[in-house]
Amino acid sequence: MKETGAGGYFPIRWKLIAYFIVFMLLTVLIGLYVNLGLKLSTRFFGEILDEYNYLEMLGEKVYAVRFYTENYLADDSSANLEKCLAAAADLRDRTENIAVYLSLSEHAAKYHSYLDLARSLARYGDLFEKTVAARRTGRLETTYANNYQLLASADLIAKYLANLINRTAVWGNERFSRLNAQTRRIEYLSYALAVVIGLLSIVFCLNFAFGITRPLGQMVQMAEKIGAGNFLVREVAVQSGDELQTIAGVFNRMSRNIHDLFEETQQKALLEGELKEAKMRKLEVENRLREAEIQVLQSQVNPHFLYNTLNAIAQVAILEEAGETGVLIKAVARLLRYNLRSLDQPVTVSAELEHIREYIYIMSVRYGERVDCQVHFPDTVGRYLIPCMTLQPILENAYIHGVAPLNGRRGIIRIALTQTDQRLRIEIADNGVGMTAERLAAARSEEAPRPAGNRKPQAQRSGLGLANVRKRLELFYREKNLLTITSQPGQGTRVVLDLPAREEAARDVSSDDRR
Repeated sequence: MKETGAGGYFPIRWKLIAYFIVFMLLTVLIGLYVNLGLKLSTRFFGEILDEYNYLEMLGEKVYAVRFYTENYLADDSSANLEKCLAAAADLRDRTENIAVYLSLSEHAAKYHSYLDLARSLARYGDLFEKTVAARRTGRLETTYANNYQLLASADLIAKYLANLINRTAVWGNERFSRLNAQTRRIEYLSYALAVVIGLLSIVFCLNFAFGITRPLGQMVQMAEKIGAGNFLVREVAVQSGDELQTIAGVFNRMSRNIHDLFEETQQKALLEGELKEAKMRKLEVENRLREAEIQVLQSQVNPHFLYNTLNAIAQVAILEEAGETGVLIKAVARLLRYNLRSLDQPVTVSAELEHIREYIYIMSVRYGERVDCQVHFPDTVGRYLIPCMTLQPILENAYIHGVAPLNGRRGIIRIALTQTDQRLRIEIADNGVGMTAERLAAARSEEAPRPAGNRKPQAQRSGLGLANVRKRLELFYREKNLLTITSQPGQGTRVVLDLPAREEAARDVSSDDRR
């Protein structure tokens, strides 16, 4: 299996071929560039030589026309006439190439010089034809007059040619200077490219060599560590996208497998030791479990005995016509019986409120008219389920720590239940002394407070505190932040429960609670 990076798999042999092709192309590019400079120089010197030859040839053709014309004027034989006409025709053909040099002229002075030369050659041709025509018709005076002008035109053409040759040399020097500068640039650039290619070759060789030897060296070091017993080694990181990356990936998997196998062996040995130790402790645990079962049976007997005793005292009080005392004792007995329920079992809101009424009745006997406790709820909320003993710890705190310490004014406790959008809201508020910031922070903490010594604080005489209520609500509803507390010194305390509205239609716990 080939392990490749983000750039894909690229074997080493193809890397070598690619680098070789790149360097070859760069070398060929340098050769072509140098060849371009040589071609420019060669073409320049060829053009200069051709132009010199052309001007020299024009001079010779002009001289030939002049020479043969003078021979014809001296001897008007047909042979001299043919030679004279052939030389004129040859000159006329050569004169047509002046248009090429006119189009290639880079300087205005050179252009006008060639233009004057072309005009002079055209006039020279006309004078030649007039001279020959006059000689053939026997007009000697006209013939010699035209021949005089023909000679003057030949001299003028010779001056034009000499001037062009001189100027061509000057213009050639200028072009040669530019060409020489360009050739030097090509030469310097060729040197620079050669140096760059050389440096790139060195860098490539070093990079290629280290790219192969470095991962191999790392794998050798990791293999030596594994051989020495150190199975927790770091992975060899190779992102070359070639065979080395594949080898490094296989090596890393092998080292991980060895480490995992070693860890698994150690864990198995540890588990076997723990299993043996657990077997050794099993008998001790079983003995302590038997002792705990006996203690549980004893703890169940005492509360039930107390409940039955309270019921017997209530019956005696009624027989002795102490009716209110009997009612109070029965209320305490029912409260005790409700407290004996399992706290992890849910009850309906109706059952919890019935229990709260018993508690309010007992507190009214204790505090009389000093405290007024009000309960408001719609009939629709009675079917919902809440954990058992949810409201009594909160109401007990409101009595003992909220309104009981009041001096000079009546305490009021309001319990309100409402339902909105599948949520059940229970609010217990009092107008008591409130709490300081420190006590409020302690009440809001997640952990139940641990009093010093064996004495329980008054807020936990029911055996359940706010932290306990909060924890049981979170376990029952599997949600956080269900209980919030707000309080200020001298302005009372408000506890709000925001609970999901759950109900269980097939279960009727209220009837069982009222028996």
